[in-house]
Amino acid sequence: MKFTKTLAVVTLFVSSICNAQFSFKNYALHHLNVVDVNSKQILKNHSIVIHDGTIINILPTRDYVKNDSTQVINLKNKYVVPGLIDAHVHFATDPTKERRDNAEKVLKEMLLTGITSVRDMAGDTRALASLSRNTLVGDVDGPTIYYSALMAGTRFFSDPRTIATAQGGISGEMPYMKAIHSGSNLPLEIAQAKGTGAHGIKLYANLSAKEMNAIVKEAKKQGIPVWSHASLRPTKPSEVIASEVISISHVSLFLDEKYTADKKLMNKWSTYKGGKDSKNFWDKEFQKLDFSKVYELIKKTT
Repeated sequence: MKFTKTLAVVTLFVSSICNAQFSFKNYALHHLNVVDVNSKQILKNHSIVIHDGTIINILPTRDYVKNDSTQVINLKNKYVVPGLIDAHVHFATDPTKERRDNAEKVLKEMLLTGITSVRDMAGDTRALASLSRNTLVGDVDGPTIYYSALMAGTRFFSDPRTIATAQGGISGEMPYMKAIHSGSNLPLEIAQAKGTGAHGIKLYANLSAKEMNAIVKEAKKQGIPVWSHASLRPTKPSEVIASEVISISHVSLFLDEKYTADKKLMNKWSTYKGGKDSKNFWDKEFQKLDFSKVYELIKKTT
């Protein structure tokens, strides 16, 4: 009986070693060139040791100590970079047109090109929550998806995109797509947005500085970050930046720093933006642009 028990223990031990040798839970990538974005150097002939999906060590290959539980893969002359982030995507503006199978295809392509995280900047969170969960647990091959709930002024919600995103409900009244006005119950609106699973709140357009600041203040209380367009028309870029939103999108909207308060110039910009004379207009107008104060404000609030 004693012999039988001992044999069983030895068999289990040998079995576990064999399994470890052919398991991709523990492996080391050898002879790589690692792009170190912190030191801005390329670490040549290095090894990356991975255990259960987590990098546990990066060291020169010559210093690596072999062990039987870690599979070794030689990748001489290959390069490794940190996972890339696409900070502005839209996967579910209209889920009936932006088909799930196509979204999965695009996500897999992104992952294979080195993009490991994406930030969806407003869409139907009913679809995004499912897609996000599936990529997170590995049911779908793709980057980690961080998605937002959208808030804007009431006039914005006649936009066809918001109507498509709110199918089955009312544009501007969905928990992930809210029209904000002076009578809005912001603690409730933000709690509902957070309840969709959104990782942030995106501010889009037609919000006053007062409304914007109130949203940012309440969102901080509830622990959800706020992202924003660089301009919220009528709110200027400098006012958006000063509100301490986490990030801003669309640098072209910096033009509103100069033009928002001048309706005549705004109309001229709109007229010429896509017109045949746009090049001549902007060649002349560009020389007048000075965003140094906006840049300084960004540095100050970062």
